[in-house]
Formats: sequence, C-alpha cells, structure tokens
Amino acid sequence: MERTIVVHCSSETANDETNLLHMRDTINNILRHKKAPSKLTVSGIQWNRRGNLTLTTIDKFTEEELSPYIGTIKEEVEKFDQEVAAVGKQETWTKVIVHKVDIEKFADTEVGMKSLKSELETFNEGLALASTPRYLTRPEKRMDKVHSSCVIAMKDQSYLNRLLRHGIQIFGRKHRVIRYWAARPSDQCRLCQKFGHHYRRCLNPPVCGICVDPHHTTNTHACLNCTSRTGCEHKPAKCANCKGNHRSNSKECEILQAIRNPVHDDEEQDPDSEMPENNA
Repeated sequence: MERTIVVHCSSETANDETNLLHMRDTINNILRHKKAPSKLTVSGIQWNRRGNLTLTTIDKFTEEELSPYIGTIKEEVEKFDQEVAAVGKQETWTKVIVHKVDIEKFADTEVGMKSLKSELETFNEGLALASTPRYLTRPEKRMDKVHSSCVIAMKDQSYLNRLLRHGIQIFGRKHRVIRYWAARPSDQCRLCQKFGHHYRRCLNPPVCGICVDPHHTTNTHACLNCTSRTGCEHKPAKCANCKGNHRSNSKECEILQAIRNPVHDDEEQDPDSEMPENNA
C-alpha cells in the first residue's frame, strides 16, 4: 500500500509553486470526473532531488487501484511539462550495507557494479536486487583502500532478516550485513545533534541537544540549581552545531538554514556518504 505517485520527468519546466498548485487542482478535477477512488485525491506535489514529481495522496492505495488512472495523470501533467516519461507508484525498497567488498574485484564503474549485482544474485539463493549496488562513501574516501562498504536494495523485505542473521556471500566469502537507515541532509541525529545521518548509524559521541553537555542525553537534561528541564540561566541553551544561544534543533541554527537553503543545489548528494564506515 502506497501514498505516493512518482512522475518521471526529463525537465523541470513546471518547477514553481503556482504551477504545482494549479497542477494538483487540475489532476484532482479530472480524477473526480473519471470517478476515481477518493483515496487517490492528490494533497501535495513537489519535485524530488532526482528531478521527478512526487504526488502525495490523502490515503493509501494499491497498484490495482492506481493502474486505471496512470494515463489520465500522465496526460494532465504533460499539460504543464511535456517531458514526462512514466507514471507509477512509489516503490519502497529495503536497503542494507554490505561490509568489506573487494574494490579491486568490483570496481566503482557500471561494469563493476553490474558484475557485483550478478555475483550477489547468483551465489545467494533467492536474492533479487532492485537496482545495481553502489558504494557507501565517495571515491576520494576510498583512495588507497582495498575494501569498502556498499549499499544494496531489495524489493522483497522478507529477505532482510536472513541477511542480517547469516550475512551475504561474495566470491566464496561471507560478509557482514547491517540495516541501511537513510537520511536527508536536513535530518538531525538525536544522539550527536549533527545533520545528514540516521541516529542508528551514528558513530559520534552523544551530546545533549539543550546544553551540549557530553555527560547526558537530551532526554535526561536537568538543572541542579532549579527545576528547569530546558535551557535556563544556570545551564543556558547552546547549539552543538553553530554554537548559538539556542537548542541544537532550533530553526534559528545557521548550519541548518545553510543546509535547507544551499547556494548551489544542482548536484544530488548522498548525505550518508559522509558517514565514517564501520569496518568491524
């Protein structure tokens, strides 16, 4: 069951709020005219980082419920943007991190990644990948390394526990597998208070999100001189990122504002690629 429809586009000619609002209302009007289920009513439209439109519906739907109206949605979007390639439901993939993949055997190239995909599917019975693997870190961070971690995506979530329990076979060796927790650049870790990674993958020392004290967590913050469990005159609020006089999760944080409003936003980046690898 999904709540998101993805429209794959080749350009962003309709990328402004006025057009998106008009597009949403136009799509909903034609869907009502076609007597589509009310759950397919579009509540919001936005561009994602891959340059595709994501249409969020007011309720969950099945692929069978969406299928009769894919052509209608495509036709309506094309009135605003002629470069529509396809329309479909948002696919939810299960991702894991595979540790210590041999970089020399499986180079970070199209051929190398296809070879790794074939290796994984051939020698791990029942494993079907949704896409080619990709290395977790950027190329410059893998220089002079023999092994690195990669991310693989599966459509079948039932295979997850098997991989986590028994690992995965690559070139006759068993490799450790852990769950991949995705994060957007603006997502904040509740342990170290930094941005761009999930707390389940955090390798940094934890700090309090109120006073930046490393000796306790945000939930256990308390002042010894008064009853305040937030910033006070004895233990004033301090941001762990920009060092401002506010909590670390405040919208006033200059670091957060810079992340949400980048000067150059023409390249898609993987926020988790900046995380250190756990080679244990």
